[in-house]
Amino acid sequence: MSVTARRLFLKPIRNLLSMKVFKNFNSNLYILGVLAIALMFACAFAFYRERVMNFDAAFFAFQMIDATDFSIALGRWGAALAQILPLAALKSGASMNTFLRLFSVAPIINYLILFSCIHLWMKNFKASLLLLFTITLFFRQVFYYTTAELYFGMAMCVLFYALLSDDESAPKIKRDWLFAIVVAFLTYSISYFHQLTVFGLVFAVLHLAVFNADFKNRRLWMAFGIIVCWFFVRIFLLKASSYESEKIPSLATLLEQIGHLRQLPSTDYFIHFFRAEYMPVVLAYALSMGYWLVQRKWLYVLFNVAFNAGFLTLILLTYYKGESPLMYQNYYVMFGFFCGLPIVEMVMHAKWQWFKYALTVFLLAFSLNGIYSSHHVFTKKVEYLERLVGHAQQSTHKKFLIHHQNFNWKVSWVSWSLPFETALLSADNSNSFSATFCLANEYSKYDSLLNKENVFLGPDWAPTWFGSQNLNKRYFSYPSSGYLKLNTSQSDSSFHVERFNKDNVTIIPVKRFVVSDDDAFVVAPMRIENRSGYKLHSIPDSTSRTFLSYRLYDSSGALVTKPAFKSALEADVDERALITGLTIDIPRKGTYKMVVDFVTDDTQWWGIDAECTLEVK
Repeated sequence: MSVTARRLFLKPIRNLLSMKVFKNFNSNLYILGVLAIALMFACAFAFYRERVMNFDAAFFAFQMIDATDFSIALGRWGAALAQILPLAALKSGASMNTFLRLFSVAPIINYLILFSCIHLWMKNFKASLLLLFTITLFFRQVFYYTTAELYFGMAMCVLFYALLSDDESAPKIKRDWLFAIVVAFLTYSISYFHQLTVFGLVFAVLHLAVFNADFKNRRLWMAFGIIVCWFFVRIFLLKASSYESEKIPSLATLLEQIGHLRQLPSTDYFIHFFRAEYMPVVLAYALSMGYWLVQRKWLYVLFNVAFNAGFLTLILLTYYKGESPLMYQNYYVMFGFFCGLPIVEMVMHAKWQWFKYALTVFLLAFSLNGIYSSHHVFTKKVEYLERLVGHAQQSTHKKFLIHHQNFNWKVSWVSWSLPFETALLSADNSNSFSATFCLANEYSKYDSLLNKENVFLGPDWAPTWFGSQNLNKRYFSYPSSGYLKLNTSQSDSSFHVERFNKDNVTIIPVKRFVVSDDDAFVVAPMRIENRSGYKLHSIPDSTSRTFLSYRLYDSSGALVTKPAFKSALEADVDERALITGLTIDIPRKGTYKMVVDFVTDDTQWWGIDAECTLEVK
């Protein structure tokens, strides 16, 4: 940086941070932390549908409403901490909207309580900064995966670290026997958030021993022994769920896959996602490693790099088959603790106040912005659910079966939770009515259940888990009748391309101006009006398959030759208009004219040609 640049930018910042109000970084850290958590709260409150109408969260919320009780899975009773507030709202007769918003923000409130406890009562400022990094640095899309008990389990590992660390201003437990009881209680409790918290607990102990070269500290050895003994009992002697057992690969599988580590789908995703989302955080971690090398803490650097590399290898091998993006990112969040701790040590050790503030504020601001920006794909999913529920609103039927070829896999990576997501969203609408949708890979599998009285189709492994007559009538009210198939085959004898043309079928873009976001695609809603007198079938399974598609023209009028994404109709189109989603792959930056039309056999355009504008930022 030139002398002029330093005078223009760095000197004013240093002068500002040298003011009296900025002298005490430890005191101001609480203000920074509350502000960061408040922004997380605002995000959780505003995007409550994105956080709750998603996968496991939707199922747990549905179960809580159904039973008016906690919903605990896999013995992870630590999840109850995030369910106390929404459950209290349910028991007091609160609205669906109040319940859902509380379910979304409750984990953030728990973070604030834990942060205040560590900072104000324990006065462990390293640990309070570590907590902020643990709950932000490696959170992106998983922020909208509300019910992962692992996240608060790792936050509790920060509390465990605060108990063990030797901070002069922090209250201390003087008796060894009392210290052992507290450590055992915390270890036992944290283990019932998630089994992988063992890595957080072990890392906290080893970090303190190696960083401080304190290998004779009997309390650290005591804590290490308690952790190892309890988790041996917890993992190997106590009965594990079949879900957890299936997630743990055998030693033979690990040894087999380690030779293909670079070629694994999990590795490819990790490299791509870290480059796109975490590079500044990784650079801050590298800076901390360089800093500690200069401080001659070679053993600590070796330990920290080896621990992170070993844990990364473990999760890459465990999910070597290829998982959903959330499954991968679910375990990346633990690096907020592993990589955050050496960064915290560097910040607290630094003499320059401006450096402490600058790095802390930058990392928190960068991570919070990444969390906010990650809402787009989940907002697209909510919009998809709203289109489905809107279809039910126009129909006398309230229970529908969706064919897997018409399901929007681009915005919803799993389908088992769809019945609960649509049930919650329909009950949350201001004109509240109940609707539910279930996806079928094979329509025939559900033929015997479609007309069953009071049927409510749940996940495919237990489709008759619930009965609509037994659901909480305050929030869900379904007719006793069965399900209607939302999609029918284009190979049906009544489907003929020549029956539909630009004179009796109209496409109207709901948004005349479509703007890209941070994702590689956008979904533009299109209104389809069918005046042909025939049903426009939606399952593209015939020899002449028909999709909704588009053509893009750049500012010079030239056709963009990149193959357009073809979207199956989300439902059949009869005499009622249908709003369906058109998925658009984002080209390079620019403004494009988009011409939307039906296409048959990939080449036969119908000539309807509805136009709108696509702006790619």
